[in-house]
Amino acid sequence: MVERQKQEFDIISNCVNFSLGGHWFRIHSRNDSYLYLDIVPIPRGHVTLFAPPAYPHANASWTVMIGDKRVSDHNFQYPVQAKTMLQAFLASVFVITKHLNLEMPEDVIRIDPLFFHQLNSMLPADYVDRILSFL
Repeated sequence: MVERQKQEFDIISNCVNFSLGGHWFRIHSRNDSYLYLDIVPIPRGHVTLFAPPAYPHANASWTVMIGDKRVSDHNFQYPVQAKTMLQAFLASVFVITKHLNLEMPEDVIRIDPLFFHQLNSMLPADYVDRILSFL
Protein backbone atom coordinates (compact mmCIF):
# COMPACT_ATOMS: atom_id res chain seq x y z
CA MET A 1 0.00 0.00 0.00
CA VAL A 2 1.32 3.43 -0.90
CA GLU A 3 2.20 5.47 2.20
CA ARG A 4 -0.16 8.31 1.22
CA GLN A 5 -3.01 5.84 0.80
CA LYS A 6 -2.30 4.27 4.18
CA GLN A 7 -2.30 7.72 5.82
CA GLU A 8 -5.62 8.59 4.17
CA PHE A 9 -7.18 5.28 5.27
CA ASP A 10 -5.93 5.96 8.81
CA ILE A 11 -7.47 9.47 8.82
CA ILE A 12 -10.80 8.05 7.64
CA SER A 13 -10.64 5.22 10.20
CA ASN A 14 -9.90 7.70 13.00
CA CYS A 15 -12.78 9.91 11.87
CA VAL A 16 -15.15 6.92 11.82
CA ASN A 17 -13.98 5.51 15.15
CA PHE A 18 -13.39 8.67 17.16
CA SER A 19 -14.84 11.84 15.63
CA LEU A 20 -18.12 10.29 14.56
CA GLY A 21 -17.96 7.98 17.56
CA GLY A 22 -19.26 4.98 15.66
CA HIS A 23 -22.70 6.62 15.45
CA TRP A 24 -22.70 6.83 11.66
CA PHE A 25 -20.34 4.13 10.42
CA ARG A 26 -18.58 0.96 11.41
CA ILE A 27 -15.55 -0.28 9.53
CA HIS A 28 -16.57 -3.56 7.94
CA SER A 29 -13.36 -4.37 6.09
CA ARG A 30 -10.26 -2.83 4.62
CA ASN A 31 -7.47 -3.91 2.34
CA ASP A 32 -4.83 -2.24 0.18
CA SER A 33 -7.32 -0.87 -2.34
CA TYR A 34 -10.65 -0.40 -0.60
CA LEU A 35 -12.35 0.59 2.62
CA TYR A 36 -15.83 -0.80 3.24
CA LEU A 37 -17.98 0.98 5.86
CA ASP A 38 -21.34 -0.11 7.22
CA ILE A 39 -23.89 2.70 7.68
CA VAL A 40 -25.43 2.36 11.15
CA PRO A 41 -27.96 2.17 12.67
CA ILE A 42 -30.72 3.26 10.26
CA PRO A 43 -30.92 3.17 7.31
CA ARG A 44 -28.81 0.14 6.82
CA GLY A 45 -26.39 0.43 3.99
CA HIS A 46 -22.71 0.72 3.21
CA VAL A 47 -20.03 2.90 1.71
CA THR A 48 -17.23 1.58 -0.47
CA LEU A 49 -14.15 3.71 -1.06
CA PHE A 50 -11.82 2.40 -3.75
CA ALA A 51 -8.26 3.32 -4.68
CA PRO A 52 -7.42 1.95 -8.15
CA PRO A 53 -4.02 0.29 -8.69
CA ALA A 54 -2.65 3.50 -10.25
CA TYR A 55 -3.65 5.58 -7.18
CA PRO A 56 -2.65 8.37 -6.47
CA HIS A 57 -2.12 8.97 -10.20
CA ALA A 58 -5.73 7.88 -10.81
CA ASN A 59 -8.75 9.23 -8.93
CA ALA A 60 -10.33 7.41 -6.02
CA SER A 61 -13.96 6.33 -6.39
CA TRP A 62 -16.86 5.93 -4.00
CA THR A 63 -20.21 4.19 -3.80
CA VAL A 64 -23.02 4.62 -1.28
CA MET A 65 -25.70 1.96 -0.89
CA ILE A 66 -28.77 2.89 1.19
CA GLY A 67 -31.40 0.19 1.20
CA ASP A 68 -31.79 -0.77 -2.45
CA LYS A 69 -30.51 2.60 -3.72
CA ARG A 70 -26.96 2.81 -5.02
CA VAL A 71 -25.20 6.10 -5.70
CA SER A 72 -21.65 6.43 -6.91
CA ASP A 73 -19.34 9.09 -8.23
CA HIS A 74 -20.48 8.10 -11.75
CA ASN A 75 -24.23 8.72 -11.16
CA PHE A 76 -24.06 12.45 -11.43
CA GLN A 77 -24.44 14.49 -14.61
CA TYR A 78 -21.31 16.34 -13.56
CA PRO A 79 -19.32 13.61 -11.85
CA VAL A 80 -17.87 14.53 -8.51
CA GLN A 81 -14.23 13.76 -9.07
CA ALA A 82 -12.73 12.70 -5.78
CA LYS A 83 -9.03 12.86 -6.42
CA THR A 84 -8.13 11.38 -3.03
CA MET A 85 -9.56 8.77 -0.71
CA LEU A 86 -10.30 11.58 1.74
CA GLN A 87 -12.39 13.38 -0.87
CA ALA A 88 -14.18 10.12 -1.72
CA PHE A 89 -15.07 9.73 1.97
CA LEU A 90 -16.24 13.34 2.18
CA ALA A 91 -18.41 12.92 -0.95
CA SER A 92 -19.97 9.76 0.49
CA VAL A 93 -20.81 11.39 3.81
CA PHE A 94 -22.16 14.41 1.90
CA VAL A 95 -24.60 12.23 -0.07
CA ILE A 96 -25.72 10.42 3.09
CA THR A 97 -26.29 13.65 5.04
CA LYS A 98 -28.24 15.21 2.16
CA HIS A 99 -30.38 12.08 1.83
CA LEU A 100 -31.11 11.96 5.57
CA ASN A 101 -31.47 15.76 5.86
CA LEU A 102 -28.67 15.95 8.45
CA GLU A 103 -25.91 18.47 8.99
CA MET A 104 -22.49 17.51 7.70
CA PRO A 105 -20.24 16.79 10.71
CA GLU A 106 -17.60 19.50 11.22
CA ASP A 107 -14.88 16.88 11.70
CA VAL A 108 -15.60 15.53 8.23
CA ILE A 109 -15.72 19.01 6.66
CA ARG A 110 -12.29 19.76 8.17
CA ILE A 111 -10.81 16.90 6.15
CA ASP A 112 -11.04 19.08 3.02
CA PRO A 113 -13.09 22.29 3.42
CA LEU A 114 -12.51 23.45 -0.16
CA PHE A 115 -13.81 20.16 -1.58
CA PHE A 116 -16.83 20.34 0.75
CA HIS A 117 -17.71 23.79 -0.62
CA GLN A 118 -17.34 22.47 -4.17
CA LEU A 119 -19.74 19.65 -3.32
CA ASN A 120 -22.23 22.15 -1.93
CA SER A 121 -22.15 24.14 -5.14
CA MET A 122 -22.21 21.11 -7.47
CA LEU A 123 -24.71 18.95 -5.62
CA PRO A 124 -27.53 20.83 -3.92
CA ALA A 125 -29.74 18.76 -1.60
CA ASP A 126 -32.63 18.58 -4.06
CA TYR A 127 -30.29 17.21 -6.75
CA VAL A 128 -29.07 14.43 -4.45
CA ASP A 129 -32.70 13.61 -3.56
CA ARG A 130 -33.64 13.42 -7.26
CA ILE A 131 -30.75 11.06 -7.97
CA LEU A 132 -31.78 8.81 -5.06
CA SER A 133 -35.46 8.86 -5.99
CA PHE A 134 -34.76 7.66 -9.54
CA LEU A 135 -32.71 4.69 -8.42
